[in-house]
Amino acid sequence: MLARKPPIVFRNKRLWCIGNVRAFKLAKSILPPDKPIGCIELFDLTEEQIKTDYLTEFLFDPAVFGIHASDLKIVAEAARKAINTKLWTLSNSPIEDYLSNLYCIDKRNLKQ
Repeated sequence: MLARKPPIVFRNKRLWCIGNVRAFKLAKSILPPDKPIGCIELFDLTEEQIKTDYLTEFLFDPAVFGIHASDLKIVAEAARKAINTKLWTLSNSPIEDYLSNLYCIDKRNLKQ
């Protein structure tokens, strides 16, 4: 199962897991410490690409894998910060409307 979604890494003096982070954490938690974890290494990424890819995974993976109620406000706050810093743009709908539709939850759960 983990081989279908291998971690994505980027080398910048050391190796950084920048994609499929949940798959990496899961593999680390269940595999013996001496077992290698296969990954895909990317090169020549800009800092903006890394941030955008991480943000995409952070915001959209919970829509696929589920989100715990205690994480809702954290995700909403991260989305607000991404919008404020121009890392993410959203159509004219408020972030609470967008995320409540994405996660199929009541938008009142996302208020600050």
